[in-house]
Amino acid sequence: MSEIRVTYSGLISFFIGIISIVTNLAFFVIVTRTLSTNEFGTWGLVMSLITYPIILESIISYWAIRESARNISSAKTAIASSSIFSVVGIGIYLIISFFVGNNSDVEKAGLFFGFMLIPLIFLNSTLSSINLGWKPQAESYGVFSLGISKIVGVVIFVYYLEMSVLGVIIAVCLSYIVSIAILFIFAKKKIKYKIDIKYLKNWIKLFWLPIYPGIYAIILRLDVIVFAIFTGSVVGLAFWSAAVSITVMISQAGNISTAVYSKLIQDENKGYLKNNITLLMYFIIPITAISIVFAKPGLFLLNPIYQSAVWVVILLAIQLFLGTINRTFEKFLMGIEKVDTNISSTFKDYIKSKLFYLPTIRLIQMITYVSILVIGLMFMTLQTNQQNDLLLFWAGIWFLTEIPVTIYFYKLVKKEFGNIFEYKIIFKYLIIGIIIFGITYLLSEKLLIYKTNIFEFLPGLALLVGFSLGMYVLITFFTDFRTKGLIKTVLHEIRSKKNL
Repeated sequence: MSEIRVTYSGLISFFIGIISIVTNLAFFVIVTRTLSTNEFGTWGLVMSLITYPIILESIISYWAIRESARNISSAKTAIASSSIFSVVGIGIYLIISFFVGNNSDVEKAGLFFGFMLIPLIFLNSTLSSINLGWKPQAESYGVFSLGISKIVGVVIFVYYLEMSVLGVIIAVCLSYIVSIAILFIFAKKKIKYKIDIKYLKNWIKLFWLPIYPGIYAIILRLDVIVFAIFTGSVVGLAFWSAAVSITVMISQAGNISTAVYSKLIQDENKGYLKNNITLLMYFIIPITAISIVFAKPGLFLLNPIYQSAVWVVILLAIQLFLGTINRTFEKFLMGIEKVDTNISSTFKDYIKSKLFYLPTIRLIQMITYVSILVIGLMFMTLQTNQQNDLLLFWAGIWFLTEIPVTIYFYKLVKKEFGNIFEYKIIFKYLIIGIIIFGITYLLSEKLLIYKTNIFEFLPGLALLVGFSLGMYVLITFFTDFRTKGLIKTVLHEIRSKKNL
């Protein structure tokens, strides 16, 4: 019998995700208002370069989720292996950072010390994967502790001690240590078994399968390096990072489907997918609307200097809306793949499986995206040095390449699961969202006063955000039975003692 409750785990993940939006915003406000554009651009570059060595960790976490979900005792082996792989990851990071540091105006000390994050991210990711396989809500508690401790860290090391990029790195390192401790406590039941080299041998034998999806992640992160090299500066990356920090909240809506992947791995029941998609759309519509309507005030909150990136935020918001949906589709499709349950599965069997096919679609998308970006920047930088024009082109290309993937994954999901979209209900959410947030935009243009002092500006912004969300929930509650059902579900889950 499966221990995973999709709605329970999904709601916890979502609401903690909402809290993490606030903590991440607080983190970015402190960082962007304390660091210079060059320093903030350096931090954005550090986080992008870390993507490359992290791909090694996917060899472990990829199987940790699937084996934990199937009650295979490989957790301790996964932790030990992840620690070993992180050493190799540090070497990869240092080589790449040396190359990039010599071709841009990045702050080299901050870029170098970014390697400190790698072993902690490796271990945190492995523990998260172990928990996701059998108790998905535990991973959310790690996210919560990470967000809270990051704020404390940057206040101490960046705001008070003025340690610049190094201060941000130290703060984030300490927050990962806190998260690791939380995740370890929840995963303790899975870690009690001995290290068994047979698991590591099997992971290495099939290393290409988890590494393969990592290839498109490598190509995706080339966009940051390409932009820094073509412009010869990290200033544009600071504006890009600011825009991303406003829109990243949209991906939190995908947390409502956190447990679906593990649940599908465990059993054949698919009856909850329709309800899960409806809940996803219920949450993602208002969150996307907030990113778009409050793009200008959000950038002003981070730092008035970033206000010119409003349209970049809008394009990225639409891109992330589509991306969150098609990544949810991808989870559904990957979850039902059973090729790895058959010990006699051959290389050919894996190649034919969804575990290989779906990443291939992503790989094609990323190659197309980066190729168009490189060609476009090659010509545009010869004609203009306007950061806004270059950033708009960058965001536009990313948005456009997300459209065909979303359509194709939708067709695959419909073919596999049938019609899991409740179109009338979702359309109702969309119309209500457009009306409410349209009114909110008009009110913000009339009432919001842009004061440099954050404590004078923030209350008015928070009031408008609260008004729009409150009206959205209130109207959907009285016009949609699903919203009433959601409230009852939340209350039921809160009262439930089970699985706590």
